[in-house]
Amino acid sequence: MNVDGAKIKADKIIIQENGYAIIEDSNNYGLINPYGVVVAFPTFQEIKLAEDGAYIGRKGKAWYDVIENRFLYIDEKGMVFLCDGVYKYSENGKFGLVDSSGMVIKQCVFDSISLDSNNEIIGVIGSQSINVSLLDKNIKPLVGDICIGKITNVVVYGLFVKANNLDTGLLHKSKLKGKSPHRYSKGDYIIVRILSIHNDGKVDYELY
Repeated sequence: MNVDGAKIKADKIIIQENGYAIIEDSNNYGLINPYGVVVAFPTFQEIKLAEDGAYIGRKGKAWYDVIENRFLYIDEKGMVFLCDGVYKYSENGKFGLVDSSGMVIKQCVFDSISLDSNNEIIGVIGSQSINVSLLDKNIKPLVGDICIGKITNVVVYGLFVKANNLDTGLLHKSKLKGKSPHRYSKGDYIIVRILSIHNDGKVDYELY
């Protein structure tokens, strides 16, 4: 067959819902974009759409970004290279970060993780987004630190939140930026700032 002036041998063309088409030829796979341009010849043993919307292809155990022809990872857990030895990984539909050795940098609590135009890693939880370098800056949390908290209880006057190695603290409804406590559920993750740490270990938070 001829596509955009190039002669392509193919056993099958599989049209995707987003307008792309996967080329299958003798158990090798390539990709055509919605404009009919071949962006990858059939040299991959597998091509699939990743959770972040990118097409990734496998050659042996190595995975590549098909469109950018960029190496991503050699891993069975689906780690995706972001920048400077930092990889994104996913579990149960959530995303986290690991380093090149596989050590977890950030747990899988984000709804999405991506690079912004300045190559900063941005994590999104619900309607909140943050440069992840701002999170957990101190091993021992201090007043003013920004961290990810897990909601342990929802009451009429606010949320009880557990963050890092701190005791469970209160995020009073007056610090929810106009949101009702009841829009949240026990077990949800949110981004919070530490307002105060009392002598007895109790913590006060505000919504970041």
